[in-house]
Formats: sequence, C-alpha cells, structure tokens
Amino acid sequence: MWHRQNSWPKSLAISWVLLLTLWSSPSQALPGFFDLGGLAALILSPDDSTSLYRKVELKEQNLEIYLEKTQAFIRGEFHLVNLSSDTLQLRLALPKSLSLTHPDLYVMQFRNVDSLVIWVDSLRLASQAVRLNPGNLEPGSGSMQLLAWEEVLLSLAPGQSRTIRTYAKVKTNRAYLRQGYGKDFGAGLAFCLSTANPWHGSIGKGYWRISLGKGLNYSDIQALFPDARFHYQADSRTFVYRFEDLRPKPEDDLIIRYAAPLSQVEEDSTIAYLAHMFNTLDNLASQGLPKLNPELTRLHNLDVKDWKSSSGFLWAMFVLIFGLPFIVITVGVITVWRRMRETKQKKAE
Repeated sequence: MWHRQNSWPKSLAISWVLLLTLWSSPSQALPGFFDLGGLAALILSPDDSTSLYRKVELKEQNLEIYLEKTQAFIRGEFHLVNLSSDTLQLRLALPKSLSLTHPDLYVMQFRNVDSLVIWVDSLRLASQAVRLNPGNLEPGSGSMQLLAWEEVLLSLAPGQSRTIRTYAKVKTNRAYLRQGYGKDFGAGLAFCLSTANPWHGSIGKGYWRISLGKGLNYSDIQALFPDARFHYQADSRTFVYRFEDLRPKPEDDLIIRYAAPLSQVEEDSTIAYLAHMFNTLDNLASQGLPKLNPELTRLHNLDVKDWKSSSGFLWAMFVLIFGLPFIVITVGVITVWRRMRETKQKKAE
C-alpha cells in the first residue's frame, strides 16, 4: 500500500521534469521559414580580416529576379569602392547557405543554389566553393550562421571602384514553414541584404526588381518582405523596390512566399536555357526602371507562430510548473498523515 501511494508524487515529479525538458527543447520544434532558394549580399570571407570592412564602401546594390513556379534566376550587382590609400586584396564570399534570426519569421534559412557565376567588371572569375560552419556572424542586429559560400579574390587600388555581378539559378519549391512539428510546404525565395551591414557606412542606393514568369500572377504571391516597400507594375508584372542610404538589417531582407504548383512541373533546366535567362536579366538591368506606381504593395500573409508561445500552452505550463509542486506536496503531506494515523491505530490495538 505504501509503495503505491508513494508512486503518485514520484510520477508527478517525473512528468514535471519531462515537461520542463520539452519547454527548453531548442531545435526540433523551431519555428521559421526553411529551405528557400536564395543568395545573400557579398561579405568578406570568414578567414579575412574584419578590419577591411571599414575601408570599403558598398556604394550601390541592384537585384534582378525572374521568378518561375519551381525556380528563380537572380542577377546581383555590387559596386565596391576602396576608401583607403592602400591597395586591398579582398577575399570575397557570396553566401549560398545561411540561417538567421528574423523579426517576423523567428528563423529564415536558405540554400538550394543550382548554378552560380561571378563576374568582376568584364572578367568572369574563377571561384572556390566552401562548405563548413565557421560559427555565428553578427552583422547588424540579427545573428547569422553561415554554412556555405562561394569565394573569389578581388584587388582594389586606392580610390578604385569595381562592379561585381553574380548570376544564379535557385530551386524555390522545397521551402516550408514550420510551426511546432508541422510543415507547410510551398515555394520560397530569399535575398539576404543584411549580410552587407558591416561594409563602411550605408549602401548609397539600389533597386530590386522581381519579374513574374509564365504561369505566375500577382495573386500567387502570398507574402513579400520587406513589407510595404514594393511597387507593383501591372503592365510588366513586376515588383520594384528602390532604396537610398540603407544600413541593412534582417527586416530589410527580401523574402517571397508564393503558391507552389499542385503537381510536379518540369521547368527547363538546360544550359542553353540558363544562358538565355542570364541574358534576359542583363537586358532587364540595361533598361532601367520605369515610372513607378505610387501605391505600395502590402503582402504579409505569412503568420509563423511558435507553439510554445501560444496562450493555451503557456497557461498549461503555468499550471504544471506552479500547480504541480503544490499537488506533489499536498499528496505527500496526506500520505505522511495517513501513515502516521495507521501507525497510531496499530499501537492502540
């Protein structure tokens, strides 16, 4: 009898410990937007000296994106200027896989780069792929974990300005939202501008243009960050964002979620089509920007919730954390009292 009674507080205590362990579990139920196709702005290689950031300005950053149902083509343009009186030998890194905290999504993580080409001025550079985890980077206010990047060498004479162009094809149909243990699959694309935060000063100016490919319409775009900064041009089916004097933070990063096709779609992935699309992006960049529709687009249909922060879960945890010890103590006191009473009865007999 004593053993069965005493098992109650022991079982409750074990349950309490298990629930606390569940509460503190950091990874398996981490909410966020994962496996997007994407790239990031140029940074220095983690092996390079961070003091070089103070000597170089990112004067301009432009982006052309052609979005298709399961993939996207990205043309990035970066104008770097040497502000120092020294000739600088830079080891530049273009992130291809990155995870970072985001104010609206908890965590955002991209990868899925299929093809990547880097040019400096009119010269195509040989690049070296690097895949490892050097630890956390903290440009701006967001913590970032760099997982893989493409690395190139660049020389900058005193006062010299050079233009780096990057071309990439990324897969977008592997993305999913995670809340708790559930996954909501869709299509997603990211461009992480906040990696450019460490360069000297602010980014002078730039623009992003997103062109919708065949079969994609405005109604297919479920979410577009940064919110309320893009102008939608109905005639060209493009979203355009212009900025000046920007010191980028995670909330300035480009994130798109859009409807994935209901069935498997085989889109052209040949080398000829890749070259055609890169030329298309060059042609778009050479046209400049049209007169923009003054109305800003709001597409923020993306609600990521951490199941541990829901009101029901918090109330249950409150009851279990504070109520459970009370129950355990009460059961223990009652058990001891009954034990003492049984002992007195036996002595009285």
